[in-house]
Amino acid sequence: MASYVKATNFSTPDGTGNCVFDRPLSGSGASLTNLPAHTGNVAFPATQVASADANTLDDYEEGVWTPVLHAATNDDHTMSTQKGFYTKVGSVVTVACHYVHLSGGTSSGNVTIAGFPFPARNITHHTPIFNWGYCTSASITAGFHFSGYMTPNASLLTMKTWDATGGTTTTQFSEIPAYVTMAFGGTYQTNT
Repeated sequence: MASYVKATNFSTPDGTGNCVFDRPLSGSGASLTNLPAHTGNVAFPATQVASADANTLDDYEEGVWTPVLHAATNDDHTMSTQKGFYTKVGSVVTVACHYVHLSGGTSSGNVTIAGFPFPARNITHHTPIFNWGYCTSASITAGFHFSGYMTPNASLLTMKTWDATGGTTTTQFSEIPAYVTMAFGGTYQTNT
């Protein structure tokens, strides 16, 4: 396999336009054919080293997070499964989540989900939207579905139900009784 070098703009000291290599590029020869092939991986440091240039890719991360379901009143329910995965590239975070609500206890009121790996970007009108792709045993009418949005500058999602003539209402804990299994995902931007 041949090696190539692309030069966009350069000038030569003698003004001839000829490019002369005065020392070996690799090994003992001065030929471009001696350039080593790239066989490694692109690696980012464990702690981001931010660049001042917004167009420089300086951060990549993968990991897990634990979604935590909350009720506005009597937050005493239990969960049997709480799994979340994320990929962060620069300021863009993509998450996936799967959870099983085991019992409701006396929980009631509005439903929120906390525990996201990074807070949502703190910008006016930046409201990341999430959609549920899987749900069993929910107490909603056929044709209705769940969605949600993140609060700016917080790691918190407000769960919504598409059940109103004009759109959504905030999901109530009574709509997700015991043994509901749900999966959702989405992409949002963070400040970090």
